Amino acid sequence: MEQKITVWYDVETPMRDGVVLRANVYGPADDRPYPAVLLRFPYLKDSFEYKWGRLNPLPLARAGYRVVVQDCRGTGASQGEMDFDGPCQARDGYDTVEWIAAQPWCDGGVGMYGLSYYGFTQLLTAEAQPPHLKAICPWQQTGLYKYSGGFTTGSLHLMWLLERARDRLYSPEAAWSEEQRETLRRTVEGYLGKFGQVVAYVPEGENPAAKIEGLPFLEDYLRRIREYDDPACPAREGRPIDFSKFQVPCFFLGGWYDDTSKNGPLENWIALGRTEAGRKLREKSRLLMGPWNHGEAMPDTVGWRSFGAQAGYPMGRSITEQLLRFFNWHLKGLDDGISQEPPVTLFFMGENRWEQAPAWPLPDTATKALYLSSSGRAATEPEDGRLLLQPETEPGQDTYISDPANPVPARAPGISSECQDQSPIEARADVAVYTSEPLTAPLAAAGPVKAVLYVSSSCPDTDFACKLTEVFPDGRSLNITDGAVRVSYGNTWERKLLTPGEIRPVEVLLGNTLNVFQPGSRIRLTVAGSMFPKFDRNHHLADRIGTSADMVPAEDTIHHGGAYLSRLELQVLERKS
Repeated sequence: MEQKITVWYDVETPMRDGVVLRANVYGPADDRPYPAVLLRFPYLKDSFEYKWGRLNPLPLARAGYRVVVQDCRGTGASQGEMDFDGPCQARDGYDTVEWIAAQPWCDGGVGMYGLSYYGFTQLLTAEAQPPHLKAICPWQQTGLYKYSGGFTTGSLHLMWLLERARDRLYSPEAAWSEEQRETLRRTVEGYLGKFGQVVAYVPEGENPAAKIEGLPFLEDYLRRIREYDDPACPAREGRPIDFSKFQVPCFFLGGWYDDTSKNGPLENWIALGRTEAGRKLREKSRLLMGPWNHGEAMPDTVGWRSFGAQAGYPMGRSITEQLLRFFNWHLKGLDDGISQEPPVTLFFMGENRWEQAPAWPLPDTATKALYLSSSGRAATEPEDGRLLLQPETEPGQDTYISDPANPVPARAPGISSECQDQSPIEARADVAVYTSEPLTAPLAAAGPVKAVLYVSSSCPDTDFACKLTEVFPDGRSLNITDGAVRVSYGNTWERKLLTPGEIRPVEVLLGNTLNVFQPGSRIRLTVAGSMFPKFDRNHHLADRIGTSADMVPAEDTIHHGGAYLSRLELQVLERKS
């Protein structure tokens, strides 16, 4: 017989400063105490039912858990002012966990789950060490700082803030008159309806969409623009998370096509294991990476790639079953064999199958370098650029004009998908294309991808944005992973402008993947001066970023061959016969 459940709405939780946060609580329809599972987010608890996806609280409630879905401070039905930075969320998470544990409907054990921002609230809470927290499931999130190396948060962060502002305008806790609400609604909706104009506004630090009177938390975007190269900026956000303080096991989950947080679960797994205590904790933790994009759905098809129904069933179990097994193990003491399983579960794209492993990074991987080569026309003739197993002895170069007024788009025009045919973008004259010969055997790229480039520019600063794609025999060039480097910063916090004629080596970090390139396919690396709006545009000036509306084209050059070993580096899994 199926467990009957009940829902308590607007359950109030007092914080240490007197602010009241509100939650909806799902659980068995009786008075017995059960373990509790907490989800804290800024996305309106009362609309959560419309977007549950794999985070549906009902199966957890039917399995004997009290599921607490709470609006963060200053969002939804909760009191207070919005504060998305770490210290505030850590305090509120701690107070909420301890309050739940003291309730008669809780048996004293509390776990947490959720993804994206509500993965971040878990990491902060675990770092704060509330005594009754027993396990967390921070999915699709990183404990590291996301923006560095001279890149700003970009206007996509501003659009996210505007969406949170729109949500707050409908809250009964918001202190506006109805007339003020309506005025603010029209203003916010107006900016949200002008996505292209908002993200393209210059100077970035003067964007009027971040200066709406009555919505002071939008200042967060302007502050991040001002502080984009301040090494102290991450600490104000609460990053990097100090995993040495963790005392509870973690279930990290991510997607190879998560365009915002793909690397996060892998980074967290590695960071957790940097201490002896963390390595012991990792024995009770789990890492799971699927072929998904960002969000609750975790679909088996992402844009142009379909991975089969098994994509939603790691090792034959649904995502909900995986979550329940983890919580049952750590909140109820029920071990159905999970403790004896390898801790890492991975989806092999291309072969479309799941496999368990003892560690990440995977054992038995080796760096494979593919060297850039061309006759100097890689940006104008798609077949001119080549990826070779050995570097050319003679030097060569490819040059293109990077114009921030006409940036290379992150995605093909008119298509919204994390995976798509890149051919329309590759046909541009400001994109250099380098392609291998067709493969004669499968090649499994398993781990971080990097491009090492020797570059020069006509301007004091410029960007190089790279994409790794798989070119199928029918000509489709489907993106696998990508990244960019701002040359003046070179993945650091310190700016060093280019000088005319200087050839500088740079590393473009394209993130992690696990993709098996198939026989007949070709490996491709594209290089361009922008990937907008995923990365903010480089104005190619010596001015401080975000302060000027001026932009100039740059003549950018990739040097290869001879002494300039520009190359693509893959971590290739060596197959055992």
